[in-house]
Amino acid sequence: MLKKSSGQIDIFNHMIYEKLIPKDHLLIKIDSIIDFSFIYEKLADRYSDVGRGSEDPVMMTKILLLEYIYRLSDGDIRDRV
Repeated sequence: MLKKSSGQIDIFNHMIYEKLIPKDHLLIKIDSIIDFSFIYEKLADRYSDVGRGSEDPVMMTKILLLEYIYRLSDGDIRDRV
């Protein structure tokens, strides 16, 4: 079962992000340039409606991108969450 995150950020968290993360940050630029929603279409036939739900494939792709950009291991990502 293909699971999508809601993508909703409440106003309080949005205000915090705006204050802490510069608008010219690399990850902000990447997110504004790339529409990751194509991943759902590409992977839709790979998921079954039977069984437990998956992790959001867009989130998983973004984690791989973080690992690549910042030279992190899976363990490094896990420890930072």
